[in-house]
Formats: sequence, C-alpha cells, structure tokens
Amino acid sequence: MSKIKRLIGTVLIAAMICLMAVPAGLPGDVYAASLSSDFEDELLAAYGAWDSSIDITSYGIKVDEISSVLNEFWHKHPEEFHVNRAYSCSYNPASRVVTKLTLSYCDAFSKTGMREYNRAYATAVKDALSQVKSGMRDMEKALVLHDYLALNCVYDQANYAANTVPAVDYTAYGALVDHLAVCQGYALAYQDLCNRAGLECIFVDSDSIAHAWNEVKIDGVWYHVDVTWDDPVPDMIGRVNHDNFLRSDSGIASTGHSGWALSGVTNPGKAAPDTRYDSGALWDGTRTQIVYTAAGKYCKPEISDKGSTSQKLSIKTEAGKTLASFDTQWKVDGKSNSYWTDNYSALAYANNLLLVNDASRIYSVNPSNGKTETVFTYSGSEGNIYGIALQHGKLAYLVSKAPDKAGKLYYIELPAGTTAVVTDPTDPIPVPTVTVPQDAENPFKDVLKGTYFYDAALWAYYNGITTGTSEDTFSPAGTCDRGQTLTFLWRASGSPEPTSNTNPFYDVKPSDYYYKAVLWGVEKGITTGTSANTFSPKNRCTQAQVLTFTWRANGEPEPSNISATAASQLGDTYYKAAFAWAEERGMISAGFAGKASNASTAAPRCDIVTYLYKNAMASR
Repeated sequence: MSKIKRLIGTVLIAAMICLMAVPAGLPGDVYAASLSSDFEDELLAAYGAWDSSIDITSYGIKVDEISSVLNEFWHKHPEEFHVNRAYSCSYNPASRVVTKLTLSYCDAFSKTGMREYNRAYATAVKDALSQVKSGMRDMEKALVLHDYLALNCVYDQANYAANTVPAVDYTAYGALVDHLAVCQGYALAYQDLCNRAGLECIFVDSDSIAHAWNEVKIDGVWYHVDVTWDDPVPDMIGRVNHDNFLRSDSGIASTGHSGWALSGVTNPGKAAPDTRYDSGALWDGTRTQIVYTAAGKYCKPEISDKGSTSQKLSIKTEAGKTLASFDTQWKVDGKSNSYWTDNYSALAYANNLLLVNDASRIYSVNPSNGKTETVFTYSGSEGNIYGIALQHGKLAYLVSKAPDKAGKLYYIELPAGTTAVVTDPTDPIPVPTVTVPQDAENPFKDVLKGTYFYDAALWAYYNGITTGTSEDTFSPAGTCDRGQTLTFLWRASGSPEPTSNTNPFYDVKPSDYYYKAVLWGVEKGITTGTSANTFSPKNRCTQAQVLTFTWRANGEPEPSNISATAASQLGDTYYKAAFAWAEERGMISAGFAGKASNASTAAPRCDIVTYLYKNAMASR
C-alpha cells in the first residue's frame, strides 16, 4: 500500500499597514534573503516568551523577503514545535521595510505547559539519539535514526482520511513524543535528530505531490531520505522499509517523488546525483530494522525462497556470515493448506541479544556466537505473530488473523542479560501527604499568601504533584490539559504502578509522561477516554472532567443529598453525582454544582490543585 502524501503548514502571509494589504506572492516571487544571527536570536527569545508581536525595524528586512527569512528560521529550528507558521506584518510603504511582526502559536500547546512539553521532548530526543553509538559513520547514524523514527511513529491515517489532522501532527513533537504524525512531522523530527547527531540535514517539500521529506549529507554528498514513505500504512509493528533511504535524485524519483527542484519551491532540495546506494546497499529489500550490536557490527534478516509458502529466514552479519536460520510459514487463518507468501518476521535488539519472530515463536540469537534459543511460543487461537518491537522495557508482539487485519498487542519480559535502559519521562514521585513542612518556603512569586489556593499550591509542590510552570511561577490562572490533570491525580494517589499494559488509546504512547497515569485511570474506571480509541491528552480539562476524575478515583460514592437547584441545573449529566459529592466534601463552594455553565469551563491550575488538596484533607 502506498503512503498517502501530504504537507500541511503553508505560510499565511498578511502584511498590511494603514488598512493596506500586500497579497501573498507565489513562492517564486519571494526574494531570497538570509537569516541573520541577531534576528535568529530575537525570534528564539520572542517565541520562547510567547510574545504576540515584536518590532523588527532595525533588521531592515523587506516585506518581499520576510517569508523566506522566516521559512529559514522555522526549518532551522524544528525543536520550536509550539510555533505556528502563520504570521502577519506591518511595513513602511516607502522603504518596504517590515516594522512589526505578529507571531502565532500552535493551539496544541500552552504557555503554562511548556515546561512539561519541553521535558517530554528532551526525553524523546535522548531516547532516539541513544541509537547513535560512538564511532559510527555518517551513513550508519542516518540509518539507525531512520529506522528508529519509522518504528516508533505511526502515520495518522485516520485523521488524514477524515481531514481532521490535529496541529501537533505537523510537528517534531508529534512524531517523537506523541508518536503520531503526518509527513511534515516526520521530516522535522528526522532533521532535528540528524542535526543533533552531527549530520547536515534539510527539510524538503514539493507542492506538486503535497509532501515533505529530507535530504541528508553523507561524506560530503547529498541524498534523499523519506521516513514517512518507509513507514507502512496501516502501521505494522516491527516493520520499516528502506525504499526511500539515501536515494539519488533519479532514485527518489523512481519511488514517486517529484517537484522538489522546481523553480519557486518553498524548500527546494540540494542536487543529489550520486547513485551508489540506489541498488546493492546493505538495506536493500530489508523490511525491518538493521540492528547495530554492542560489538559495532550490523545484523539484518534475509529471506530466501521469497514468494513461496515455505521460506527460510536467516540472520546475517554485515560481513555476510549467517548467525542463525529458521524455516517460516504464515498460515492463512481458516484455510488448511493456504499460506501467505510474504514474510512477517521483525528484528529487535535488547540485552545484547537479537530477537526475531516467526509465525508462532520468538527466538533470541547471540550475535557473538549464533547461539539460538526459543524464548516464547504462542499457542493461542487468535492467529499468527505478525511482528515484534521493544516497547516500554518489554517485548511487544502482535497477534492477528491476517497481516492486514487489526490484531492485539501482547507483552513478554525481555530475555535475561544486561538490564535494558528504559527512559521514563516522569521523575520518581513520593506518596503525597496532606501537610507542608512548617518552615517551607513559597517557591512561586505568583502564589500570594491569603489566596484560596495558597496551601494547595505549596502542598502540590512539596509532594511532587506539580513543580510549577517555571522555577518560580505556578501560573494559577493557566489551564491544564487532560494528560496533565490525570497525571496530577495519579501522583496525588501515590503514583501507583498500573497492573496491566492494556492501552486502548492510539494517542497515548509509552514514552508520554502521562502514560502510566492514563493506564492507571483506565484500570480504575476513572476515564474511558473521549472515544473508544482516543484519550485526547492535549484537550483542555474542564471543571466537570477534573471533578468526575476525582470522584471516580474515590470509588464513585453516592452523594447523600442533591439540592433541588443543583438537580434542576445538572439534569442527567455524567458529572451530576460528582458535582454534588464534591460540594458535600467541601471541595467546591455551595451553589457551584447548581450553576450549569461551570461544568464546561476549563479548570484553572489553582482550582485543580485545590480540589486534590481538599480531597486529600477530607480523606485523612
């Protein structure tokens, strides 16, 4: 199945002064201009502070140049994922110099939440870059980052098909933290990872096919890389293709790419004439990751007798040595003598062991001596194993009736060996108390003594429920999204480990800081999500949601009395009992539950910690 191609994030240009507007020209009408280091620093500071506008008169940038200058900045800094690539500007009609630049921001993020967003992004980047080992050649770095991104990100086909792609999917954050993106998110993430690994990598797009990808410089020569098109749709666990990795201009054109070198393209590619990797490369025909072992050598699977019902799977080293081989067959469910002719083995690496699957077993292979052991045998009736992958410190395997059918993910412990390194984006959180040290200092300049949330904010800080939005701010009026709110409640409950790995939500991934909180919330019946397969962690949390979460965490106690006014206002809403219970418990003021408009209002941070604090006090 071919990858659907799309690029979103087109720049909106609305330059005006004195009610005059300069219409957006075609890309070819925009003058080329360079991003100066001073203006770059100014933009970084402005975007970091969430400024709404800045005066840029002193930089002398003409209105005809501003688009290309901003475009250079945006594609130089994919880590500025909270930035919306729309802007407006005012300019002097005589000199055509831009005087004022109005900035905008991605609605998937909030200023008050940036501390946690940045921490989550830094953790995800660190995890990805752990694939790059000391002594690797540039080609090897590009390869392992390509494979990591394809294995750990899912193309958001459902939202693309419904024309409801959320803004975060177009960012590097979407690809690396949420593990859900479209082509622009993949390309920005790959660029950021390559740049951090010391590779020169650029963002390339084509209006003619509405798509974005990358070019990377290897040993002084440019090559095309398209991780999006190398990630199967629908997603297949453990599967990564290499048809669009390190291709020349002619090579990438042969896979369906076009339009990147046309005059007027916003992000034209570099000339890439070298064809050395177009055929006969190490990764040719490989549909799973190429593993770089601790010994510094590559291992990959090779399939013989392709297209037949009985195939031999061999694990080969970079030098061509066969470490192990297996006979494999994938039987068609419900048909006694029918077999799939493709191969669905995937390769993983953990604890200095190679891991590979066939239709019913998972094997470990020691890369130093080829010793092979069966570490798991599937004996259920739900189908075959169609791939494996490392997820959250365990080995995930997919069982399905057919390779193109939705299946179920199961998990087993990793085979014994060196302890696997699993990065958890949350710091250890102590079990909270309901007190604050008597000599405790107030770390927040915006939490004043005498306010109703003063004790709650300090309680939350000293018990690890939230550290605030910066070193000295709490942002009491700021809102929280659903992921943050459920995490606060989970921490206030002692950060219990979820007892199951069952995750019904495709928008909640193991590397998310709220992952354990959501799994715990599902186990305890605290949340059922916003649909059968979405939790919507970035959506603002309403008063009704936070009070209902807290009520459910307490076992859904029946309120002893609901006033007539509250009953009339609340009707048969899902939060009726939660509001009445919260009022009885002293968490909300009398009459709050009877005001229907309060339910849909976004809950500010000061209210959320106050509810949790009062609940903890009442539970003593």
